[in-house]
Amino acid sequence: MKVAFLLHYVNTMNDNKTGVWGDEIVANAYCKLLNKEQGIEAYTCTYEQVLVNKPDLAVMTAFNVGEPPFVRKIADKTMLWVQGFNYDEKGNVTQLDDMYNGLKPFYDMVVTSSKVMSEKCNIPFVLPVVDMDYHYPVYDVPQEYDVTFIGNIIKPLETNIRYLRPIADFKYGLFGGDFGKLNHEDWLKTTASSKVCLHYHFEDNIKWDMVTASAMFHAACKNFLICDKVPWLQDKFKDGFVFTEGGDEERELIKEYLGNAEERRKYAERAYETMKSIDFSGFLNIVKGV
Repeated sequence: MKVAFLLHYVNTMNDNKTGVWGDEIVANAYCKLLNKEQGIEAYTCTYEQVLVNKPDLAVMTAFNVGEPPFVRKIADKTMLWVQGFNYDEKGNVTQLDDMYNGLKPFYDMVVTSSKVMSEKCNIPFVLPVVDMDYHYPVYDVPQEYDVTFIGNIIKPLETNIRYLRPIADFKYGLFGGDFGKLNHEDWLKTTASSKVCLHYHFEDNIKWDMVTASAMFHAACKNFLICDKVPWLQDKFKDGFVFTEGGDEERELIKEYLGNAEERRKYAERAYETMKSIDFSGFLNIVKGV
């Protein structure tokens, strides 16, 4: 059984020009998991590449990789994996349940990384997998920064200000997107060189309880992380991450934990142990049942 994960871009993992695309990291991790199963050949490709070699199952990881009317032409079976949001021309998010009702006729199956969407639409909840051979702790790196954020600023201005302004009071590093792209090796070293790592999502991630792998990458690397309040992360990593809504609260949390290296170590260790305990086999069982 050939399983193709359709992406906008491939081979970004060590490309300083494009920067690493999270979708590709997760898709590669799932390919590694699936390829351990006898009879499954999983790989990543672009929409143009999949037309050359038709797979048994095409997993669409983004809404606009291929337009719905053409989806059934590219594989024997198709699956839409909703792990993000679609926005209209005015920048308003498309409600996921409305989007599901519009797209489900074009796919054999729809799965999602949103707990809320999963429950509202009665479809499988699929976690983004983390390959702990790819994201791993890096030791013996000098502590260069008090706090770092690696990401982009495509989120609303108010959200960016609320989470990024507090770090200006410390020795900080900003990387990714407009701040300067990093390849994977640099990502590992940069996060390891920071006493505090910061990550925050779109507000819609909180509303829809949409789980991305970004925060879990830090857990796999034993980084001390301050994160926004996505409900699934709050529940799973309640003893491993420190959660904030940004602003003055975030500033005080950074100040508090900068002064307590042992507590940072304990949080990072607990997050790492939690990461090791997560079962990612759900998606494998779904694919085997297609």
